[in-house]
Amino acid sequence: MMLTVDIKKTLGKFELSASFESAYGTTAIFGPSGAGKSSILSMIAGLTTPDSGYVELDDRVLFDSCGGINHPAERRDIGMVFQDARLFPNMNVHKNLTYAEWAGGRRSRINFDHLISLLGLETLLTRMPSYLSGGEKQRVAIGRALLSDPKILLLDEPLASLDIKRRQRLLPFLKAVRDEFNIPMLFVSHEPDDVKQLADHLILVEGGNVIEAGSVSGVFAGDRMQNMLGDRDLGVVLNAKITGHDQEYMLSEAIIDGDLEMLFPVKISLDSTKIGKPVRLHLRSRDIAIALQKPIQSSLQNSIAVRIMEIQDVGGGQVRLQCDCFGQVVLAQITRKSCEELNLQEGQSVFAMIKSVALA
Repeated sequence: MMLTVDIKKTLGKFELSASFESAYGTTAIFGPSGAGKSSILSMIAGLTTPDSGYVELDDRVLFDSCGGINHPAERRDIGMVFQDARLFPNMNVHKNLTYAEWAGGRRSRINFDHLISLLGLETLLTRMPSYLSGGEKQRVAIGRALLSDPKILLLDEPLASLDIKRRQRLLPFLKAVRDEFNIPMLFVSHEPDDVKQLADHLILVEGGNVIEAGSVSGVFAGDRMQNMLGDRDLGVVLNAKITGHDQEYMLSEAIIDGDLEMLFPVKISLDSTKIGKPVRLHLRSRDIAIALQKPIQSSLQNSIAVRIMEIQDVGGGQVRLQCDCFGQVVLAQITRKSCEELNLQEGQSVFAMIKSVALA
């Protein structure tokens, strides 16, 4: 699947211009409130008409201002999940879920019973929307969108209206949808943690413009993301694979994706059920120290060989090191004094000592 977008729209005094491509997997559109993220999603779905440009999905043109093409939303093969769920209030959960089939004659390739089990909706089928919690409504909305047999699933800040506990409950369901079905997802968010946990690719939007696009790990490590987040230390996300588990010490071993000739296992507190599975490791820049040689005796369990690509003075007596780790980027923030005492230079090979590793 390939989604190609190149659209422009004037919304009052706000000028929106978005150009990007999104392929298989999960893509996040990220940026501050008012950046134009939801407007982009609305134009892709056919709910808002761009002033100019085009939208193409799998070589099928959905909108083309020059060619006079503008398919209505119901003919775009797109599943849409809104922030406020938008369930039909006069229909129970079962009727909401099967709306596309009985109202539009669109039978889903997804097994109904399997989807209900995956989303944990078995006990909710006869309930009316007014008796559902916010998280339950969102799960129903996701199920309804999937059962419409879409080629792509669009989610407009599906977690934004939920409190922290309900967000934590819904995230596993979104991960299950991502992992279980071969349906690309494009979702809008202004929460970095949601992006780290769900997305493969990331599109940064600011002031109505796409300012950067790429892999989650690459964009998170870039200056534009760091500038957008300000003082928040979110570090980077690395792709890895669990290769073993030490039951005595309750530590799992992960190998960071990259050069197979330079394997440096990373230990992380995790149960043994994920052996052989890919994971994402979250490394905060302030949780990484730098050593010139591989430590022999240290309470820090993790150290990996990296090469310093860039040294940037970030003020307050701090410098940020951008390091190459087998093709992935690691950020380390240390004092300028330490940088000078170690005589660190761009292009130098060093060891990154990791104080804390968390799953993204």
